[in-house]
Amino acid sequence: MKYTSAVVGGTFDHFHLGHQKLLDIVFSKAQLVTIGISKAPLYQNKILALEIEDYETRASTVQIYLQKKKFLERTTFLPIENIYGPTLQDVNIQAIAATKETLPNISIINKKRHERGFPPLQLITIPDVLGPDGKLISSERIRIGEIDRQGIPYLNLFLKEKLSLPPSLREKLHKPLGKIVANTDAVIKFLPDTTMLIAVGDIIVAKLKEKNNIPDVSVIDFKTRRNELKKPEHIHGITVINEQGTIHINAVLALQNAIKKILKTGGKQTIIVTGEEDLLALPAIVLAPLGSVVLYGQYDKGVVINEVTEELKKKIVALLRQFN
Repeated sequence: MKYTSAVVGGTFDHFHLGHQKLLDIVFSKAQLVTIGISKAPLYQNKILALEIEDYETRASTVQIYLQKKKFLERTTFLPIENIYGPTLQDVNIQAIAATKETLPNISIINKKRHERGFPPLQLITIPDVLGPDGKLISSERIRIGEIDRQGIPYLNLFLKEKLSLPPSLREKLHKPLGKIVANTDAVIKFLPDTTMLIAVGDIIVAKLKEKNNIPDVSVIDFKTRRNELKKPEHIHGITVINEQGTIHINAVLALQNAIKKILKTGGKQTIIVTGEEDLLALPAIVLAPLGSVVLYGQYDKGVVINEVTEELKKKIVALLRQFN
């Protein structure tokens, strides 16, 4: 090994393949490693910062991985609230790990060390870890709903022009995917801490608008139980075709684009479906940012509330893989 002591810092949110690569490289270069795990002052300005896991969860996940790799006994953990961590107190640290994203911080840290009479830290370069789409695997992309922890894009589920619901799943999908509440008033109680609200279905969208809770993404088809509804005047949105019993790629892309626009610039988005929107709740769940809520109506039962978590995404992915 090249170094006796090294340091690495990070948020380690939603621990993924990139984190694993980082730790593997650092422990291959240094005998002892100090791992600084970020506290809120360091990540409060990140995208969807409220969806970053708590410190204890992140630290525990890292420890579990290090235990599995037999690195844990060579590790010191500490919380950090700035980019320096222990580097301005411990003169004996020899090296620091950095990705392309964190590289600018190293010169800042070394300048401060020089002012204190400390030797500069040597750089352990961590290469980018890319997913199947050729893009960086990152916690941010997991939080905004683009990829899972293996870096696999959820959009990969929809590479065919359309997916068709197999008869074997019809009865299963008649059962609510999430929690059922009786009416819109009960739904509204869930909304204050919601990352994004996506509503699929004309009635639920209309009821929310009546209560001045316009969904971030509304998916409508001017039908209820396949009976035509009067089309409102002056309604604007993107129109897509989605036949009954299918999930069409163009509808999925419209959902993804709507979500991206809201994350980037805010505002509200409406998707108008020619055909039927019922099954579009499924891609809405897998493409939605963590912490979102996806609503749809269940006839004679009420409103189904789907709070978007990684676990729910896995459940929906398993269902979608059974489509034809």
